[in-house]
Amino acid sequence: LSIPQGTVATAGGQINESMDLIYHIGAFEPVAVLPAMDERVESLKEVTVFMSDRVGGVLDGAKLNVYKDGDKEVPYTTATIDFLTPVDNEATITLADEMTEYGKYTIVVPAGVIFDKYYTGEDAIMSGATGNEAFELTYNVGTFEPVSVLPAMDERGESLKEVTVFMSDRVGGV
Repeated sequence: LSIPQGTVATAGGQINESMDLIYHIGAFEPVAVLPAMDERVESLKEVTVFMSDRVGGVLDGAKLNVYKDGDKEVPYTTATIDFLTPVDNEATITLADEMTEYGKYTIVVPAGVIFDKYYTGEDAIMSGATGNEAFELTYNVGTFEPVSVLPAMDERGESLKEVTVFMSDRVGGV
């Protein structure tokens, strides 16, 4: 909202300077991700986040933490965030290492690393830009499946009483 100089006057004859009032309506937040969080993926290297409005930039050098199976940080693995063009509403998160080991992985995106179309690349607050609120992206990577059995299926035996099935990850119950 722009208020030109001289629009408001006091009883004593003083007038206002020109003023620009900036308001943000709605939220700047993720509305979709690719791959979708509810689908199991064989591996995870890159995630595209689609925001509710055009992305104007990302915090240069922002590092995102990656956790496996809850609160266990994946050592030496971080993710970086980038954006394609200032006319699109997407940002790309790239993991330093591709996650292939079976498990549930969480990428933590802190507040203020993705900025809307008002970002000038310098001072987000002075440019009137809005940054994202903190959010997490969680993915189930790999498959939980049998990898071998004992006795081996191709062994001929005299009888069969017990078979041990070795799964691709630790068994939590049956």
